[in-house]
Amino acid sequence: MLRLHTADRVVPLAARLAEVLAEAPSDAFAPEWIAVPSEGMRRWLALELARHLGASGPGSGDGVAANIETAFPGSLRTRAGRRPPGRLGRPLGGRAPGLGGPRGARRLAG
Repeated sequence: MLRLHTADRVVPLAARLAEVLAEAPSDAFAPEWIAVPSEGMRRWLALELARHLGASGPGSGDGVAANIETAFPGSLRTRAGRRPPGRLGRPLGGRAPGLGGPRGARRLAG
């Protein structure tokens, strides 16, 4: 499920994200995917989530944030388009069936 939250500051967003991630997921082995705009934000968010998730007490800062995948929006879009092996369909950006090779390229070019 795609959830979109907005705010004018990042700290309330991180706190809300920690609340959402604290809920028990339906599949404990499926990673949570989060889009981040930069490498610095990725590192800060990992540390901020670890302060909140699994901590022994409020403000203790000894928590752990695990099974969380952070990616830039473009790579997240690419990964979301992939399907597990054996599923019908094709990944986003993949070649359409029957259009492979030079002959397929000529058909697309007109």
